Amino acid sequence: YGVNVTSILAGLGITTAIIGLAFQDLAKDFIAGFSIITEAQYEVGDTIEVDGFMGEVVYLGLKTTRIRNFKGATKIIANHHMDKIINYSLHNSLAVVDVAVAYEEDAEKAIKVLEELSKELEGNVPNTTWPLNVLGIVELDDSSVNIRVTMETSSMKHYEVERRLRKEIKRAFDKNGIKIPYPQIEVHNGK
Repeated sequence: YGVNVTSILAGLGITTAIIGLAFQDLAKDFIAGFSIITEAQYEVGDTIEVDGFMGEVVYLGLKTTRIRNFKGATKIIANHHMDKIINYSLHNSLAVVDVAVAYEEDAEKAIKVLEELSKELEGNVPNTTWPLNVLGIVELDDSSVNIRVTMETSSMKHYEVERRLRKEIKRAFDKNGIKIPYPQIEVHNGK
């Protein structure tokens, strides 16, 4: 018939190769999405971190995942790129507060005040799963003795609990006359 079959076959081969490459990422996304869903790596509502972007999963599909951070920015990520994730919602969190006490203060008295505060707060702090734990002195800083307290919280509630603990610690220290230091520089005259 006078038709050049070689060029048609070559064109079909190239077209098939292009379509194959185009669908390769799509197939990777579907396989990864299916794996994420069946293995329950994360779910809608979980707080995760991917490549330094942390936020709440607002959509999970077979092809993409959408994550919204606390500022409202939404990142859409192809599921085959979801290989290095941190899921903060799987387990309880830990609220950690380092309390600075002036060197002039009695550190043992400050620890006792914190232990009394632990008893006072037991069962009275929402989203906590364990009472306040006073670990003791963790650092001798330039202008303070630092005492660490921890409290186990529900998943991702540690920031809220840390703010409440700081407020309660400040109140307890004020009530007991314990000073929280501020940075100071001592200057000596050369005479």
